[in-house]
Amino acid sequence: MIEFLNTLNWQHTIPAAFTIISIVFIVAFREPISASLQKGNWKTSIGSGKIGFSIEANAKAEAVAEDLESLKLPESINGVKDSTDISDTEDELARLVVITEADVVTEFGRILSTERVQKYKFRAWLSLIRNGVITKQELTQLVNSEETLRNLAHLYIEVLQRDTDAPLDPMAVATWGAFLYKNGLASVTIESVRKRLQLSDEYKRKHGQASN
Repeated sequence: MIEFLNTLNWQHTIPAAFTIISIVFIVAFREPISASLQKGNWKTSIGSGKIGFSIEANAKAEAVAEDLESLKLPESINGVKDSTDISDTEDELARLVVITEADVVTEFGRILSTERVQKYKFRAWLSLIRNGVITKQELTQLVNSEETLRNLAHLYIEVLQRDTDAPLDPMAVATWGAFLYKNGLASVTIESVRKRLQLSDEYKRKHGQASN
């Protein structure tokens, strides 16, 4: 190789040497590079033409795969076999899907004024999420919990002197209804809600107390 390079002048030596070294590199590292490409360890930077090693991308992909695996979805999601599979799948998805404002309107509309639900749908949705009512299944259970709503209505009538015909509003159900649903109806829990209502501006206004 040295004799070959000596026969070339300096204008040809550098390009020729670079070409030879490149060929040797490709031949020597062809298999490792091919294996890395097949595993997805290499990524191309768009617009720059550069190739780099992406450990972070692989880590994220593996994390997503682990999250999906942890959900343990029923087999019927991957392959529905009969009508019972469809029902089971819908129930499972209801336990996994996070509620939307539209879900709040639909469910709250069954027990409250539709006009008020529409007006406060975003605030109600946000309060539900904050209080742990996150899935469609939980939202439906809250709305269907007659005992929870009955205790809540009693508190609003007694403490806030609300109209007995319609004591609850969307924010009442989304905040303290959700609180009772998640924490139970023990006397200490109900008493906690009572004390919080007594701190509200509505309570102070109706009982002649100046609000801060």
